Amino acid sequence: DAGADEASRAACAAASYVAAGTGEVAARALQLHGGIGFTWEHDLHLHLRRARADSVLYGDAAVHRDRLCTLLRRTPASASA
Repeated sequence: DAGADEASRAACAAASYVAAGTGEVAARALQLHGGIGFTWEHDLHLHLRRARADSVLYGDAAVHRDRLCTLLRRTPASASA
């Protein structure tokens, strides 16, 4: 329990960083591979679909950043000094 607040903030920061990059990386990979990336012969369409589904299921970067801001506001002033 002693580090629960810090762990929650770290998890939110990591989730926001990953959520921001996942969709962009998958979309750029699709552009890089061209037409083959959107066909059944390549697994790239699965990664793109997973990235989009994860942002709906677990929240996008904005959701995690908002939660991080909420957690930071709840931190007592004496803990940050």
